[in-house]
Amino acid sequence: MEQLVDTTTEPYTDEAGHSVGLVTVVKMPSWTVTAVFGAFCALLLVVLAVYCGIPLLDAPVTTEPQRQTAVCKSAPCAQFAIALRASLSRRIRPCDDFYGHVCGSWDAKRTDTVQVALLQRMFHAVNDLNRKATVAVPSSQTAVQKVAMAFQACEDLVAKNHSSMDAVRRMLMEAGLFSPPVWTGPHDVVNTSCFLETRWHMAPLITFKLEREDSLLALAPSMWAKKHFARRSRRMPLESDFNALHGFFASRPPGSHAVVESEPSTADMTSAELRSLDNRVTLELGGELLQPAKEGRLLFDYSTIGSFVPEIDGQVWRLLLHGCLDHTGPLVYSVYHPAFVRKVLSLPARIGAPAAQQYLRWYIIETLAANYHGPWMVEVAGGQERALLNQQFKCHRILLKYAGRAFVAPYIRNFFTKTVEWDLKMLHRDLTDAYEYLLQALRPLVPTFSFGAYDERHDRDNRRNGTTKMHRGPFEIVTKSSDAYLNEAYQNFSDMSADSFENWLRLKAGFGHSDRDKVSFPQVYPKRLAPMFFDFVEKGDDGVVKDFRLLPDIIAVPFYHAEAPLVFKLGGLASLISSALLALVLDKGFVDRGNVSWAGQAAGQNRPVGECARRIVQALEQESEATARLLEVAALHHVLKTQEAGGDPAVVLADVPQLVGTQLQYAVWCYLQCGEVRGRHRCNAPLRELPSFADAFACPADAPMRKAITCAGTVLAERL
Repeated sequence: MEQLVDTTTEPYTDEAGHSVGLVTVVKMPSWTVTAVFGAFCALLLVVLAVYCGIPLLDAPVTTEPQRQTAVCKSAPCAQFAIALRASLSRRIRPCDDFYGHVCGSWDAKRTDTVQVALLQRMFHAVNDLNRKATVAVPSSQTAVQKVAMAFQACEDLVAKNHSSMDAVRRMLMEAGLFSPPVWTGPHDVVNTSCFLETRWHMAPLITFKLEREDSLLALAPSMWAKKHFARRSRRMPLESDFNALHGFFASRPPGSHAVVESEPSTADMTSAELRSLDNRVTLELGGELLQPAKEGRLLFDYSTIGSFVPEIDGQVWRLLLHGCLDHTGPLVYSVYHPAFVRKVLSLPARIGAPAAQQYLRWYIIETLAANYHGPWMVEVAGGQERALLNQQFKCHRILLKYAGRAFVAPYIRNFFTKTVEWDLKMLHRDLTDAYEYLLQALRPLVPTFSFGAYDERHDRDNRRNGTTKMHRGPFEIVTKSSDAYLNEAYQNFSDMSADSFENWLRLKAGFGHSDRDKVSFPQVYPKRLAPMFFDFVEKGDDGVVKDFRLLPDIIAVPFYHAEAPLVFKLGGLASLISSALLALVLDKGFVDRGNVSWAGQAAGQNRPVGECARRIVQALEQESEATARLLEVAALHHVLKTQEAGGDPAVVLADVPQLVGTQLQYAVWCYLQCGEVRGRHRCNAPLRELPSFADAFACPADAPMRKAITCAGTVLAERL
């Protein structure tokens, strides 16, 4: 056999030149060495190719490879690039599942949604501005300062371990809940409850409301009572709870040396006695309130109201209501959930009048301590940090409800500079033009109409005559955030103090005596679980919406500034304006007018209508979300296409170079849906039918995101 390897024995010396032995030297043939080296190089190239190719898994194929690009390097661009890169999936390609491509990593890593994250951003920004505001105490406060002071005092309950229970005691003394005098009967419940509601805007157990031009008195369980007994059903208070708050309960406060005399006299209950009484009344009243009402609403008049609760006849009711409500005329008494209201008014007869007085006093103290006694709030929350987070949320919600416009005014002013306001008005104009252009394809099914107060073309006459109502329309939040507007709107609000409980009462009083639309936002706004970017206003007699207005949450939408690339504006903030404009179209036009739809009217009049246009209109009449969002994104694309006709370079982000120009607009638009329950449908369904989307990403004919030609696609292809 031929020898393939040569071996020889040679002497081996160390570094000093001394012989240390013999070694065998193996001599490889030259062709073998070359082969091994070549294999090694090939393996190295494979590794490098795989390593370098991983980032390219995300890179869609663009139809504009030769187009000049410009990298956006501004701070908003850089911040959004980081967020978008963290959300993008490295495994899902845009032509397979665009939502999965944009939101895959978000869904894998987070349990909330992008919109919830935006709401949290707005929450912290508004709180921080009010926290840092300088306020003049206790007088000469502007509207913004009043609200900032109320927020600071509210937050300080936990942040600085403050308490407002002394103010609570003063209120209860005025209401007759501290003895003397000692209660003697059921009429004391009516007198005290009515006084608390009219003087302090507080309804502990039942509410007293005059309705129908003061001809009807409605009696019903209060919201306080519903929340209190629902909470009691989950957790009965411990003895330590009563011990901790008992000092505020006593008729003679701790440290007071004043002698309290009363005839008749009754001693304050111990904490153990209070606990026993609280458990007894809670079981009786709570058990009744938390069950469905056994009786329907009952109606009484002066002659029959005495049969509802013995010991309170018509004459007593008349005297009580004259002193409390300053009402002397005839009344109809309307009682909701009669069994509960009857038990509340009968407490003095059931457990004794002095005990009923002490129970109601304790009930209010214990309830308010959870909101106005810092040490107790920390105890209930289980720690300072948790209590502070709870309190910040609670204070934010209270201020939004009772004084929302002044509360968010600093936030709005920081954002809506003259440049920003002008930029958004131009986007509004461009989107209006886009919708009118697109809707031409649906005529005669869709008539022409004005898009609202800021429609530049339809409002020329008003502007020429100086009659444009700047406090209405999409940007009314700017006008309604000025000092001049707010100081007039909040003139019925008292100056605020360092006492949170007193401020709460002043906020409620000011709110009750003011035009609510001037001092706050829609009542659903403080309770929102996700951002509310706009709402609709100015409904006419026909019930059709006339315009929309932006709400402060719009500011939290990321990646916007006046000089930002158009793709960012259209994908983000402008897309919300587009949604509002389209909603105006649907509300004004796609409504049932005498049970005859637009499509039906056109057919009945034998007007030539394309079949595809008819199908689109029918889908909109049936409130198809996918079709509506298809028109929305098509309008955005039309604006971008019009603006880029001048040959401006396509925008890219340094950290996300695989998305270019129009591709980036679609990504931004879809990003706002990340984490939503219907996010995948809201993102993918309209884009599948938009030819320009599939073209932008060079999706093959059989790709999931390139739907076969549809009616919507045909109509939009003609317009785009």
